[in-house]
Amino acid sequence: MFDRRPYDRLSFDNACSGAGPTVYGSARCRDGCHGEHLRLFGGPDAARGEKLAGQKAALMLNLRQLETFVAVVENHGFHEAAQRLGCSQPTISQQLRKLEDSLGVKLVSRDRVNVAPTVEGARLLPLARSILGAVVRTHDVIAGRTITVGASSNIGIYLLQPFIARYARAYGSRNPIGLQIADNLEVARRLSSGEFDLAVMEWWDGRPGFAATRWREEKMVVITHPEHHWAQRKSLPPEWLFEESLIGGEAGTGTGTLLRKVFGKNASKMKVAMTLGSTEAVKAAVKAGLGVSLVFASAVADEARLGSLRTLPISGTPIVKDLFIVLPEDTPTDAPSRRFADLLMGKVDHPATSGKSRNRRTGRKAAGRRELPV
Repeated sequence: MFDRRPYDRLSFDNACSGAGPTVYGSARCRDGCHGEHLRLFGGPDAARGEKLAGQKAALMLNLRQLETFVAVVENHGFHEAAQRLGCSQPTISQQLRKLEDSLGVKLVSRDRVNVAPTVEGARLLPLARSILGAVVRTHDVIAGRTITVGASSNIGIYLLQPFIARYARAYGSRNPIGLQIADNLEVARRLSSGEFDLAVMEWWDGRPGFAATRWREEKMVVITHPEHHWAQRKSLPPEWLFEESLIGGEAGTGTGTLLRKVFGKNASKMKVAMTLGSTEAVKAAVKAGLGVSLVFASAVADEARLGSLRTLPISGTPIVKDLFIVLPEDTPTDAPSRRFADLLMGKVDHPATSGKSRNRRTGRKAAGRRELPV
């Protein structure tokens, strides 16, 4: 059994013959197949697939050929790719050769034991995966089948999992939900490009076309090694943060902006010993005695309970971070992504029992929360 990528769903009946739904244009191509082409024309008549006098012939990117190329590379062989796509090995060779001919370059090199992409093939591989994934994503979005949530690392790892589980239990059979975790900048980019239906982030920059709603307020705490000289304190004066070098986590989380809001221009005087890229790495460094850090309280709840880290709130004005739910402004009211946003905001009862909650004494349905459309 081979590990099938999401875009393997492009392998419909007659997957290797070139037959199938048209993505862009439906004219019969000179290779003899109908559709499944991404046409790249240089003129205004691209949508009609017309050849303009004096222009070069159109470059045809066949989705089946791209799928074949990806399968050959990911499975390290033609026979293995044929098994994955459910067709014959000669057909795999033919599809790959046609793609190489259309691009004018050799895409894979092969010897007796291995198949590997050439330099040109390595350049094409991420683009091919992106194109195939976009086709699958397009079908899912149009059909309203799935919901893809993007979240920053801290939110996706430490806060969202119970909500994902609740949604999946209630609606997963009809609207499967997926969670993809990245840094905040990447989440914003992928939301803007349509790869995510909804994002949960540590900041939002107000770009047009989207609506951001404040989800919750997350408390920040200082973490230290249990034997650190601060460890026995109940809280930490904010000015003490300037005395120790801090260990930084993931870039782009907005913590720097938050500190500037709290400390003003003095925030630039804080010393950062190292930047490790994730809260998990930060926790490991603090446990090793390499320094102290400022993190989500929820990110270290287990360590605080077990005693492997000491957590200290900031005395005086607490340092808290606002977290946001972001949706495209034109998201339909009955879209699965709005249903999930309502779940996050607590606007509905537990989805597994919504509409069934009743007062035990009166037998009446509980009031005060609206039901989600299913």
